Formats: sequence, structure tokens, C-alpha cells
Amino acid sequence: MQPLSYASLGQAIVRVTFFGSGGAFSRGVLEAVSQRFRVASVVVSPGRGGGPLRRVLGGALRAAGVRRDPMADLAARVGARYHRARSRDDPALRDLLARLRPDIILIAVYAWILPPAVFGLARLGALNMHTSLLPRHRGPLPLFWIYQRNDRQSGVSAHWVTEEADAGPVLGQVALDVPRGLSVDELYRRKTELAGPLAVDTLAAIERGDSVARPQDETRATAAPWVAPGRSMVDPAWPAERAWHFLAGLYPRFVEPLEDEAGARVRYRGVLGYSNEAPRSLPGSVDRERDEIRLHCPDGFVRLAPGGRGWASR
Repeated sequence: MQPLSYASLGQAIVRVTFFGSGGAFSRGVLEAVSQRFRVASVVVSPGRGGGPLRRVLGGALRAAGVRRDPMADLAARVGARYHRARSRDDPALRDLLARLRPDIILIAVYAWILPPAVFGLARLGALNMHTSLLPRHRGPLPLFWIYQRNDRQSGVSAHWVTEEADAGPVLGQVALDVPRGLSVDELYRRKTELAGPLAVDTLAAIERGDSVARPQDETRATAAPWVAPGRSMVDPAWPAERAWHFLAGLYPRFVEPLEDEAGARVRYRGVLGYSNEAPRSLPGSVDRERDEIRLHCPDGFVRLAPGGRGWASR
């Protein structure tokens, strides 16, 4: 597959509009880019959690100065205009971009997929920083699916934005290993450290005119959708080591719903380890021995710490 050359884009990047959230990944990218390029405006999406009422109350507290807004503080520090978008098609946002006329839009964990009417307002288009090695794990939840699919390597990708989410040509990637049992919070931190320098290098290559954009291999593309609360994600056919890696890596961000033979919910408050031995119970079954809960697998079991309200409750 021949790479596409974007040498014709070799023009000065004078104004960057940044789209992100209040998370560490967004802040890290914005901090790094603002040291090399002029970020003229920062657009932030509202958080997903807590429902509409909680989001409204949170906005009121921030406006009153009771609750700090780290992205607003950072935007002020880098001298950028700050805008909190109300929706995917916020008309005030389109008006803002039409006035500012950014050279490029840079996205790092934004809640909505930008429509062409928005990203088309940037002279050079839009660049997205995605927390996986595309085309693997396109979608809003790559960190979860990295563990669920048992990836041994992951990374960060910089790609052009197109109408299809996370499907545009890739301009740069940085890879890292995923050690067994590594917490998802630590994986996120490591990716955050990689994302800022990658964004700066990619923008600099676009500005010089020597960036190379490679189309994604659609035959290798996988999806990373949202996971419904309470959905079971551990396959009983997994070996004990894989089940342990998944549960330990994602706890407490994700807790696997478990039940005993009577259908009572089994609660756990930590992942202790795993053991390999000849199976004594059916894969997927749960029981208690000594002071631990055991989730049985074809070649052993995962050891879990009992929850604070007892080992099982209806």
C-alpha cells in the first residue's frame, strides 16, 4: 500500500483550535502543543457522567468559581479563547470558528464526532489524537477493549479526521507494551506522556510539508464501543492468566458481574492473582474457599478479594 504524500500542505500553522475534555490526556496534549504553536481557542465538551441535572449544576458551580475548571485555567494560561460546547452541532461554536478561521483543528478526547460543517472550517482540516494503534479499536472506549481483546501492545495514533470516526489516514503512531496486569490508569498515564510529543511532531511535519499520511487497513479494523453497565465481558473459555489480566487491569473502573450457583450476586473488592491447576469446577462458575472468591477457568482460577458486604448478596 503506497502512502499518500501531503507535501502540498507545507504552510505555516498560525492558529490552532483545540477540542478536548477536562482529562489528563487532553490537558497533556494541549500543554505540549501550546509550547510550539499558537493555540487560539480551546473547545471543551461536557462530561458524560451524572445526567443533565448534574452537568447543569456543575456548570453553575464552575461559573460561580466554587468548582475549578482545569481546562479553562489552562486555556487562560496559554492565551486561548475558551468555549464550552453545548452540543455536537453547537451553532455558537460554528460562529466562533468562522470568526477565528483556524489553520488546523486538533482533537484529543472530545465527546462528539465533529461534523464536516465544523472540521471543514479549518484551512488544513482536523487532526485527532486517538488512544490506540489504529485501525485497532476505533471508537470511544479503546482502553477497555485493549484489555478485553488481550492486546500485548498498544499506543497512540495521530490521524486526519474524516466523516467516519477514527478512520482517517494515519500521520504518526507511537507504540508501547502492555505488561500483564498493568492497571488501566497506569496505561492511560503512559499514553498521556506519549501523546503530547506525537502531536507536536505531527503538526511540525505538516507545517514543513513532509508529513506522510497512510490509509488505514480496513481488514484489520476493530471497534471499541461503549459497554452497557452490568454486561458480562469475561469469556468462560479464557485461560486463568488472561481472565486475571483483564480483571486486574480494569478494576475498579470495570467490575465483572458475577453470580453463584443460586443466582446470588457475588461481590469482590480486588483481584488477588490467579492459579493454574486441573479444573475442579465448571469454567465460569464462582465459589469461595478460605478467604477468597474463585472464578474458575479451564486451566485454573482467578483469585478475588471478597466484597465488604459479604461474599454474595441478592
